[in-house]
Amino acid sequence: MSGPNSPRVHQPLRMHLISLPGHRGLSAVTRAEIADPFRVGESGPQLRPSSVAAGLTLADDRDAADVWALPCHWQSLDDEGRRQARRCFDQAHAASKPIVVWTVGDLESALDHPAVIRFQLGGSRTRKSPAFGVHAYPPFIDDELGAREHGIVSTHPWTDRPRVGFCGQGRSRVPIEAKTLANKARTRLAHRTGPGDKRVGEPWTSHLRLRQRALAHLQDHPKVAADFVIHDSYRAGLRSKADRRDTDHPTRVQFFENLRTNDYALCVRGGGNFSIRLFEALCYGRVPIIVDSGGRLPLEDEIDWDSYSIRVPARRLHALGDLVSETHHRLGPAGLHRLQRECRNLWVARLCLDAYMADWPGILARNIANSPSSERADTPDRVAGMQ
Repeated sequence: MSGPNSPRVHQPLRMHLISLPGHRGLSAVTRAEIADPFRVGESGPQLRPSSVAAGLTLADDRDAADVWALPCHWQSLDDEGRRQARRCFDQAHAASKPIVVWTVGDLESALDHPAVIRFQLGGSRTRKSPAFGVHAYPPFIDDELGAREHGIVSTHPWTDRPRVGFCGQGRSRVPIEAKTLANKARTRLAHRTGPGDKRVGEPWTSHLRLRQRALAHLQDHPKVAADFVIHDSYRAGLRSKADRRDTDHPTRVQFFENLRTNDYALCVRGGGNFSIRLFEALCYGRVPIIVDSGGRLPLEDEIDWDSYSIRVPARRLHALGDLVSETHHRLGPAGLHRLQRECRNLWVARLCLDAYMADWPGILARNIANSPSSERADTPDRVAGMQ
């Protein structure tokens, strides 16, 4: 099993935050923190000095910088802001400088510019991007195990049938499917008729039907103990932001109680081609059962995801129950409990916010050094010394 730790950069990477005319700019506090892309008009995600001080510095001189970065996440820009940003992409390309762009939300953005290093949630592995490419970053969730269980991974007495949990939206309904199909049609039309940076339409196939099928295969399997709480709507129909953020709301308590009382967690994509539940399971020290729908996973070239999960292609759902049962018995009690602790350790060491951002300068440096575009510039000569 591959270890969760990775090499750090030894020489700080110099980053220049480009300025966009009309953009409100970066406050002194934001600039000191480097960036935070999940706050509108700022960039990041939360590159805190404690996390990146050893690996990243800001450079006012863009010619002396190793990499440029957009000073906000892509979805926060209006049409004019995106036109200005695309001009900056062309300038970066002419100067042989890579430029970092963060995107947010379920849908993948088609930012296929040869200078762009794109960081996104999930997306399709089959979609290639030129030159510097695409990276999936993990959803940055709170440490619920730390808050609820003092960070202690609970283990349960061994049972012959693996205990598999799921709590969430898992039924396919005609009105919901019709609305989803209409949204997909609009996205595809906008992508075809608009600029090349529009969001990419998701497959026509329904993620809710995929979830429903996976749940049924496990629930009906005689060798699996399924513990499923299935809702008809997302977040059990919660609408208000206050309710969704309430850590003591009954639906949230129910979700994490379902994780706590089971050994495995079923993780199927949502509206975007990624699963937040996957990272919640790892955080809680539960072995994720990943229904692989072709989505990107964070740090795929560094983390052996098959060592930390049970993964089955979406086209082989009929084999899901047998695979879970066989893996459960192969692990045995000691192996299962060890893997649960390793799942938690992986999240803490590589996938929580602070750990990922501490790695982030190194991810950038390796990406630049390994890109075909690195042959155009002298920047990678310096970057190679950071490995």
